[in-house]
Amino acid sequence: MSLRCALLAQLNVEELSGYELTRRLAGSPGLFWQARSQQIYPELVRLEEQGLLTSRVVEQASRPDKRLYAITEPGRDRLREWVLSESPPSFAKDDFLMKVWSYGMVDPAAARRALSLHRTHHELRLARFEEAARVGSPGGAEALDARQFGEQLTIHAGLHVERSLLAWCAMAEEWLRERETAMRPSATEKGQTA
Repeated sequence: MSLRCALLAQLNVEELSGYELTRRLAGSPGLFWQARSQQIYPELVRLEEQGLLTSRVVEQASRPDKRLYAITEPGRDRLREWVLSESPPSFAKDDFLMKVWSYGMVDPAAARRALSLHRTHHELRLARFEEAARVGSPGGAEALDARQFGEQLTIHAGLHVERSLLAWCAMAEEWLRERETAMRPSATEKGQTA
């Protein structure tokens, strides 16, 4: 996903500063997509230069002035075009799964401990998705406004992904237990080596 479209999507809801955009992308969208402020501010400038955003400076008494960004009609057109465009399945580089690829060459008990730590991360992410679903969903789909509707759809996708990954973790832990049992020397083998 391009950063520009993520920013347009957030600004389609309301006028925001660069700081507020950074915080917003660390909230619910941050559960599935992230950007750093060093990426956001230059992109805001480019979007404004292209006429997809406008900005205005708001004076603040006890703080430095802030610049608020708003989406333009050409920005909304670009956002609509992007929302309806095809998205190929995404494959992220996953450091952990590359490690799992080599679990056959390490001690199964040690691999199970590493997997257990990874499972904990997914349990925490699932809890964040569950909290976001609870907070943002006042009722059924018909009760959601335009922003809540899309946000809840993505949050529920995250719920399904995390639940699926936790089910995979349980299966992988079982496989590792079975491997560990199969690799233990039997009592007969122990007696022969003594």
